[in-house]
Amino acid sequence: MKIAIIGAGWIGIGCLKVLSQQGHEIDVFEKNNDLGGVWHPDNNYAGLRIHAPACTIAYSDFPLPSHINPLERITSAQVFSYLKDFCMHFNLYNRMSFSRRIISINYDSNTRKSKLIIADENNKTFIKDGYDYVIYTHGITERVIPRFKGRNEFLGQIYHSFDVSEKLLQELVLANKQISVLGGSKTATDFILKFNEYGYNVNWLCRTPYWFLRYDLLIKWSKKHHYYLTKFMWTLGGLYYRYMPKTFFWLWIKFHILHTYGKSPFNHKKFHLGIIDDHQMAILKQYYQLHAIEGDIVALEENAILLKNGKKVPTDVLICCTGSAATGSLLEVYVDDKKVNLEKIKFMYRDRVIPEVPNLIFTAFATFSPHSIKGITEGNWISKYLEMRSDTEDLIKHANCHEFNFFSLNPLFDSSRSNWIQLLTFYDPFLQSKEISKRQLIKYFCDVFFNPFSIKPLEFELPKIKKQNSSLFKKFTNWISRNKG
Repeated sequence: MKIAIIGAGWIGIGCLKVLSQQGHEIDVFEKNNDLGGVWHPDNNYAGLRIHAPACTIAYSDFPLPSHINPLERITSAQVFSYLKDFCMHFNLYNRMSFSRRIISINYDSNTRKSKLIIADENNKTFIKDGYDYVIYTHGITERVIPRFKGRNEFLGQIYHSFDVSEKLLQELVLANKQISVLGGSKTATDFILKFNEYGYNVNWLCRTPYWFLRYDLLIKWSKKHHYYLTKFMWTLGGLYYRYMPKTFFWLWIKFHILHTYGKSPFNHKKFHLGIIDDHQMAILKQYYQLHAIEGDIVALEENAILLKNGKKVPTDVLICCTGSAATGSLLEVYVDDKKVNLEKIKFMYRDRVIPEVPNLIFTAFATFSPHSIKGITEGNWISKYLEMRSDTEDLIKHANCHEFNFFSLNPLFDSSRSNWIQLLTFYDPFLQSKEISKRQLIKYFCDVFFNPFSIKPLEFELPKIKKQNSSLFKKFTNWISRNKG
């Protein structure tokens, strides 16, 4: 089969390796000038490094360089170098085209093939066609900056965290700017720790502190025959968290599995699977006590931020650690030259495929794993999906119906929902269809947390789907007919 992969980050690289080894003809198109995705140097913020031990990002058939301690958290530059070495070793680079931006995809329902309109680095467009499948791996790189009241009156600078490089951060410090860091997530803590390295005080603005898994405990868990009780409590909570989230969240706190830098708010939705070590947390606690300001931003003024409680925070530079979104980075999709309205999509097969466009696979809106092996895992699932050769009618029968527009959902950065519950419920359809087994999934999660030196990507079977009532199909087709155009 002829397959196009849009994006050369972790998922794009993993899919390329799996599918090319199966003999498929693959073209990879990447908008940056090199691979890496969020680990490309242009996308790195100051101080970025992985949360977990380096061994958790290593491919099973390509070990980390000998000079890297597998239990250390490596920098973004080291991750980027490792990815490049991996692709050179497996001759994946020759399948990649860089500085290529995909403008649109047009699916022909008669031939079941797609053509792509592509722009090069000079913004000149050209067409590549005849693709049996297209894998779209972009989705969460659009910067999100809140729409502040009084934005036009603010005389300072506003940056998204992704755009604050080491060089820019140094310039801000040397200029002695009054800096406010907005947010309480892992990215915000990275910036606070970075400013602390410079001995520079900034205002830390957040609504509520976040919770983090203790890195030191994760390292202890990797040593066999130790720490049975905390291992058991973490595993039990992981399996049943969706049914009793508050109970297990409370137990994780009492067993010192989680820690936070603030006043210990009891809010399980503020655990986003971030990892921080005890030494860093001690620094953050002290910094938070001295320089944190809790509250909501009401408006921006010329040289200050106005909070809901009436307090004004003098600010020259505002760094927004407010995550990223999906919808702004989507390409245009057509079926038989008619544009698909992505703002009305509610039905998705496995949260990856629009039934109307069965040869277009989105991978960035739901992930099998927070670790780098998600690319190989995604490739394994896609290879089974290709075997199915499902048409629109088949996909509609077994699609999930979302309450809101699917592409407006932001699962990785939505602080109003529990990330852990989302991760667990994500696997439900794969378990129900026996694409993966419960035993395999439990072993996978145990390896991730307790034996990170031997994590293997998930393997999939073809779905064993029971016959379902056709009412969903009728409901969906009626909905399509009402919303055509």
